[in-house]
Amino acid sequence: MAIHENTLEYMESKLTPEAIAEARRQALAESFRIKLIELRRQADKTQRDFSAFSQTSVARLEKRRDWKLSTLLEFADDLDMSIEIRAKPRHEGKMITLLKS
Repeated sequence: MAIHENTLEYMESKLTPEAIAEARRQALAESFRIKLIELRRQADKTQRDFSAFSQTSVARLEKRRDWKLSTLLEFADDLDMSIEIRAKPRHEGKMITLLKS
């Protein structure tokens, strides 16, 4: 079996551009999910400590891969945190703040 210097590049060379884009979307969603759990833990809260959500709801939310913005804002507020969403052109251009809670 050949050893490839960059395994990710090799694997991507075997996939269609659509499959690569979908894999990247899934990885981004999973990373977001993990970061939300880390935020809760960093705030020293358990799933039961939320006033806006039941423990079951928090558990379900932490498994979700997509969130409504209003739910994210409420989740952050319950952690006594704010949300900032910014957009940046992929190549050149100025960063634009879309939302600050």
